[in-house]
Amino acid sequence: MYCFSTEVHELHCLDEKTDSIEEPAIVKNYSLFPNPASDDCTLSMDMTEASSMSISLSDMLGRDIMQIYDGYAEAGAFSKAFNTKHLASGVYSVIIRIGDKAKAEKLII
Repeated sequence: MYCFSTEVHELHCLDEKTDSIEEPAIVKNYSLFPNPASDDCTLSMDMTEASSMSISLSDMLGRDIMQIYDGYAEAGAFSKAFNTKHLASGVYSVIIRIGDKAKAEKLII
C-alpha cells in the first residue's frame, strides 16, 4: 500500500491491486529506473497530449518528501531524473498529478 496527500490535504492510500485514483489517461508507458534506486532514478513516460503536471515523492505516511517536477510537458516522451542519495532506505511513492487525477508508483530506496 502507498499513500499520498493532495493539495487539499486529503490522504489517499492505494493498495497493490490498484495503482491510481482515476489514473490520468494521457500518461502511458510509465517507468522508474532503476528501482530499487540508490543514487539517482529516472522517471520516463509518454504523454499522449500536452498538459501541466506535478510529480512528487511521498513517504509511506503520505508526507511530501520532495517535488520532482512542476510544470508543463509537451506531448511525446517525457523523462525526469532525480537524486535519491539523500533519502533514507525505505519505500516511497512517486505521484504524478494531472488535474484532479493521480498515478502512484512504488519506489524502493
